[in-house]
Amino acid sequence: MEKNRNFFLTIAISVAILALWQVFFMQPRVDAERRAKQAQIEEQASKPAQPNASTTVQPAGNETPRAGQPPAPAGTIPGSQEPAQASQAAAVAQLSAARAQVKSAEAVYRQVVGTDPGTLAPASAFTRGLPSSLSTAYSIAEAEHPAIHATQLAVDAADFTVKAAEGALLPSIAAEASASRNYQNPPQFGGPTTYSSTSVGVTVNVPIYSGGKVAATVRQDKETVGQRRIDVDVTRDQV
Repeated sequence: MEKNRNFFLTIAISVAILALWQVFFMQPRVDAERRAKQAQIEEQASKPAQPNASTTVQPAGNETPRAGQPPAPAGTIPGSQEPAQASQAAAVAQLSAARAQVKSAEAVYRQVVGTDPGTLAPASAFTRGLPSSLSTAYSIAEAEHPAIHATQLAVDAADFTVKAAEGALLPSIAAEASASRNYQNPPQFGGPTTYSSTSVGVTVNVPIYSGGKVAATVRQDKETVGQRRIDVDVTRDQV
């Protein structure tokens, strides 16, 4: 991990140096040379033409072609190629910076994936997993959206609450049975004695009048059901 961090840091410093060299060295040099050549052209244009002067402008005596640079053609103003050469140098610097960025991206890919990048393919379209039509999207949302599903379950719960409240108006039956057996051995009766008892009971409760409390509770729960159904419609419209 330490080696990878040093590698990335070296790449970042190289890119920063190339950018600073382009901004603070090459660009001012290009601007200065452009202004100097423009002043030279204006100065030559302001001089009167010599009657016997040749139309071919020869390079100045102190200007010699650079190594690998072809001689300037006849009629070329001395130094007029300097801006083009500066632009070429700037393009070369930008190319070097782009190559450094590519190397950095390859290093990040190797760190994340574990292998060198090969033949990369574009990512698949994000629309592949989307519904084919708007109506299909509505159907999927109504069937699978968690907010709609939660409000529908709230409606079911309110319905069961109404049924439970209505159950208080129905009669109820309770059955009860018990059996017991006691064992005693008193010495005055001359032997053990066993007592057994069994009881069975049934209770029937029929509500006749409850003062309207149960009916009011049922009406309140039904209003709650209506409110939960409105919540389902509101949530469906929001989705």
